[in-house]
Amino acid sequence: MSIPFLPAARAGLALVIVILLTDPSTAQQRFELGASVAATEVYDDNLFFSADAPEQDNVWRLSPRLTLGRRSPRFTVRGQYRLDAESYRRHPELDTALAGQDASLEMTWTPSKRLALSTTASYAEAQAPGMLNLLSGLELGRHRARRLYARQLLTRQLGGRSQVSIEPSFTHEVVEGLPRNDTEAVVLRLEKRLGALDRGHVSYSARRFDFDGDAVFSHVVALGWTREITPLDHFEVEAGPRLSDHGLGTEASASIRHRFARGEAALAYVHTQTTVLGEAGPVITKGVTATLSRQLFESLTLAAGPSFNRVEGRGSEFEIYRLDVEVAWRLNRRLSLSASHQFNFQSGVTGLGGPTVEIAHNTFVLRAVAASSGN
Repeated sequence: MSIPFLPAARAGLALVIVILLTDPSTAQQRFELGASVAATEVYDDNLFFSADAPEQDNVWRLSPRLTLGRRSPRFTVRGQYRLDAESYRRHPELDTALAGQDASLEMTWTPSKRLALSTTASYAEAQAPGMLNLLSGLELGRHRARRLYARQLLTRQLGGRSQVSIEPSFTHEVVEGLPRNDTEAVVLRLEKRLGALDRGHVSYSARRFDFDGDAVFSHVVALGWTREITPLDHFEVEAGPRLSDHGLGTEASASIRHRFARGEAALAYVHTQTTVLGEAGPVITKGVTATLSRQLFESLTLAAGPSFNRVEGRGSEFEIYRLDVEVAWRLNRRLSLSASHQFNFQSGVTGLGGPTVEIAHNTFVLRAVAASSGN
């Protein structure tokens, strides 16, 4: 089971050209062009993620971003690119004009009322894998990390209350000096509206994890339920068995969200088999995340939330505790300021019978963003 990436990319480009030339809604199209630049100062109290001898530093980061898009009633395409240049006060040997970058391309096509197709592709590069391990927050040293991700989603309406979808995806992850991780997956899903407030679905997922010359297959069958408890409260849950080369396991996720006049609160749980940058092969991730955002004034917003994640790999096991707090101030349409603090405490064992290593990591960030009116 392999994905011919370059032929698929050429086929996707040809499809885009055909759509652009044949889209009957061309007269209603709208082009978007936006640009922004962020100036950031970061205080990092453990630059190299060390348990014994943490080193501090102040980092200046400049991040220009460019966005280009085209919208019409049937077809939308949007691409963006950002790069980070960094300068270090105490470690000038780390100064670089390309500390990180990310690019993404999103396309949606609706040829009819019953059929919709969307494609997403993204590439991200960072100085450390922890910057890209957003789900778990796992930090595994300072090594350059890269992730390439592609996903397609085809949805067909079967009637006024049901729809079926197929969603193939591919992820390629590389950390400098470590084996690569490739993940191929496809999800088949049937969803049905059960009433004015409820929806149910059944899904089947097939996954292939390819790493270090080895491969692991897994299959998941899951049932899900979504309910709009009130106009302000949303609940969803999904669970089912997972059969893999490692035996029988469980996949589960649940979340509840409450909206109020000036903000939102949410609580989410996930238990899944996935990959993390820095670990070879699939891992089991279990975690709980709480978030709260509150608009204190018209232009001032406070967001905060703790999280806990447990990551179990081949001979390794980590527990990650994290707390994020951010205050954002929007001065006008083009200029915004923010201040944030992230605390990360990680306790883990790498290798069978290895010692437990505990790492505490704090970052304080001040950021100013200037954006064009079209951004």
